[in-house]
Amino acid sequence: DGGGSGRGRGGYDGAGRGRGGGRGGFDGGKGPRGGPPRGGPMKRLPRTGQPAPPAPKWTPLPTHDLSDFPKRPGYGTKGTRLLVESNFFRINKYTEENIQHYDVDVSNVPSPVIKKLWPLIVAQHKNELLGSVHAVYDGRANLYCTKRLPFGDEISLSVAMEGPTRPDKPPKTYPIKVKWVQDYNTESLSRFLRAQGSFDAHCQTVINAFDVAFRMEPRTRFYMKPKSRSFYMSSPNGNAPLGQGAEVYNGYYQSVRPAANQLFLNLDVSATSFYETKRLPELAASILQVSDASQLSGQINAFSIKTLKDKMKKMRVFTTHRGTSNRGYGIQDLGKSADQQTFTDENGRQISVADYFQKAYGLRLRYKFLPTVITDKAKQTAHPMEVLEVRPGTFFDHKLSSTQQANMIKVTAQMPDYRKERIENGVKQMKYGNNPYLKGFGLEVNPTMEQVNARLLPPAAVQYHPKCREAITTPHGGAWQLRGKRATIGSVINTWAVVSFANPQQVTRDHIMTFCQLLKKTSGEYGVLFNKPPAALVPARSRPLTNLPVVGFTLREAVSKCGPARPEMLMVVVADMNQEVYREIKRVCDVELGVPSQCMQSKKITDANAQYCANLCLKINMKTPQGINQTINLKNYKVSNAFVFGADVTHPKPGSEASSIAALCGAWDANWSRYRAAVRVQGSRVEIITDLEGMITELLNAAKALPQSIIFYRDGVSEGQFAEVVNAEVAAIRKAIAKKNPRAKVKITFVVVQKRHHARFFPLADEDRDRSGNIHPGLVVESDITHPFEFNFYLQSHAGLKGTCRPALYHVLLDENRFSADDLQLLTHHLCYTYARCTRSVSLVPPAYYAHLIAARAQSHIKGGWDSDSVSGTTSASGGAGRGQEILKIQESVLRTMYFV
Repeated sequence: DGGGSGRGRGGYDGAGRGRGGGRGGFDGGKGPRGGPPRGGPMKRLPRTGQPAPPAPKWTPLPTHDLSDFPKRPGYGTKGTRLLVESNFFRINKYTEENIQHYDVDVSNVPSPVIKKLWPLIVAQHKNELLGSVHAVYDGRANLYCTKRLPFGDEISLSVAMEGPTRPDKPPKTYPIKVKWVQDYNTESLSRFLRAQGSFDAHCQTVINAFDVAFRMEPRTRFYMKPKSRSFYMSSPNGNAPLGQGAEVYNGYYQSVRPAANQLFLNLDVSATSFYETKRLPELAASILQVSDASQLSGQINAFSIKTLKDKMKKMRVFTTHRGTSNRGYGIQDLGKSADQQTFTDENGRQISVADYFQKAYGLRLRYKFLPTVITDKAKQTAHPMEVLEVRPGTFFDHKLSSTQQANMIKVTAQMPDYRKERIENGVKQMKYGNNPYLKGFGLEVNPTMEQVNARLLPPAAVQYHPKCREAITTPHGGAWQLRGKRATIGSVINTWAVVSFANPQQVTRDHIMTFCQLLKKTSGEYGVLFNKPPAALVPARSRPLTNLPVVGFTLREAVSKCGPARPEMLMVVVADMNQEVYREIKRVCDVELGVPSQCMQSKKITDANAQYCANLCLKINMKTPQGINQTINLKNYKVSNAFVFGADVTHPKPGSEASSIAALCGAWDANWSRYRAAVRVQGSRVEIITDLEGMITELLNAAKALPQSIIFYRDGVSEGQFAEVVNAEVAAIRKAIAKKNPRAKVKITFVVVQKRHHARFFPLADEDRDRSGNIHPGLVVESDITHPFEFNFYLQSHAGLKGTCRPALYHVLLDENRFSADDLQLLTHHLCYTYARCTRSVSLVPPAYYAHLIAARAQSHIKGGWDSDSVSGTTSASGGAGRGQEILKIQESVLRTMYFV
């Protein structure tokens, strides 16, 4: 349907088409320890179509406990072995000395000043603070080095700021305190890499120190956020515009990653959005999408001021009218226009901002009709826009609009060869061999990409209706054609209606009826039967963009015109996928009317074709209570009497108090083809699913049975949250099972799925690349760069369409079902061929994918509306209280369907 939430807040990394490609439709798609020997490059294996050679020799791991999570059960052997390049660079050496950790107390230093602090500290206090020691500072509270600093355990310093000051006013000074905390031994990290010790505080702190060492030099040359591992640069040839006041800066991401017997530096390209470098009136014109600031006079109204306020709040700007004394401010609010905003001057008289600037600075404002910028609410300090400018490197910390997202994807979607070239250029640009901070920690980086062992898993055997021409198909390149196939179980729709919110002059009744005839014909070939023409065709009486209540009125009218036979589907034509209109359509249909709905863009109706109708059929079939598109035979995967679940939590934008949304889906039919949803709202930015017990109970009640085993795919959990999430959520699952049967012994496998990482793989041999330059679907990497002993693996299950494929990283946190590596990898990969909305394998295992879609749809069901700038992914486990929002109950007639596809 469209209308789902985006995952980023203006930061992209050129990952291609997100979760995995287009629909396919009728045309389909065209196509040392515990690891492999490291003595040198692995000999290229012949690709003769013969069975895969034996896997590298597996060295069993120690029997003693190294972790709370399952150890790797061995390496898989299924598929064809190959060698690929990765954007991991081996760290050949690091210091054997202990890491000294110091706490830096900057609690009395304003946040904008902290960014400038370290160079000033070094310039003013190098001898007494550091002596000859190379120390690194993370820009917040941590300082690391390999030798004790000369001052002993603690030192207090006063740091003077540089910059223009009045002659009668001395520079501003800030107190800081540096205190020794503890030393951490690097041997603990070495033992962990050799699978001889657990990952403890020593390992974490040593890796943190190395990470900071790698960031120190780039921070002096590039733009970085304090907590980020990415850094960005403005292009001397100009930055790609995103529109609406934003542009793209390219850069790099780097992170120290542990693996078997080895540390690596993971280096990747990165890109994010910055404000355009402009004077504020020109930026306002860009945000409001007018040609220049002189055209703004007719555009300033309550709506445009709200838009400017939303995009400019907290943005840092600098004055331009003070000569050498210009200074920076953070925008707190927008006030009245410069000719209407008044204040009391030094003589006690009321004066407008425009008159004051003409009197004090001789500036006759050209844009006095623009709102003033409030830089201090308490003092009501106001500046006219035209004396303020945005300087280079000002981060655009807002959710990108759909247009900006499309432009970002165009800019950042880089084909594999080009991405690889940029990464290799990044290694040269970083000059790791000449970096004094790295030398201080004995860090030496191999400048060549690591070649890693991998396998290509075979595609799934995709099944359709047994009586169709091609009941079992083998996909090629992760895709297959729909022609000649019938749904495994096709739906029969007797009563349906069409509602149009499009312009009736552009989308006429004839257009819609022609489209309905084509849809009926195409769907019939697929096994989805519309037995009758639409019972009603209802055009809206006004545009929903200007009159949102017309959405509910028109949908209710369509249902009433169907008579006593309640419609089984509402087909809704919209002029565009406006979020507000889309959410209102879904709220009314899901909550009030209890009728599944399918939105269609008006341009697809006027240009109707069989391909689009086939794509609609896939979704329509799943939005009925019985429809099933394609399946795989679960008997081939050593799972019997098992349920599969997927879970995700979507969070509001940073700073918002809106609730987080927890989503769960489960399947228990014979082929895990139909999923039922359960949703809750919970504390803002809480990652642990608070009422998972209730949600599991809800789905088990719907299943009316208990399985022998459960496979649970959990999306959106960071490594630091693994223990807390698995402990809380597995306990909740067990409690729900005990409610049904206290004596039931259900085996649980709990797998975290991660997409927010920067691992990328590149083919070495031409035969290993597809038409896009990516490696063929089915790539699995489980050694060399993965965890030293825990059970995790990278899986690229989809084909690349645009950009470089991003594999999913699966990490097993509990495995009572005792899967072998082959069994879990094949099951996970082949499930990716069962995603109901397309005839392609997708990049994320469908239970987790569906959970994300369910959370996105739930935004339409929040009473009073939800925060639209959402981020699905990781946050603190505890989070905040949230606004106590209420989620409206979806009607059972909708819950019985996969309404969220």
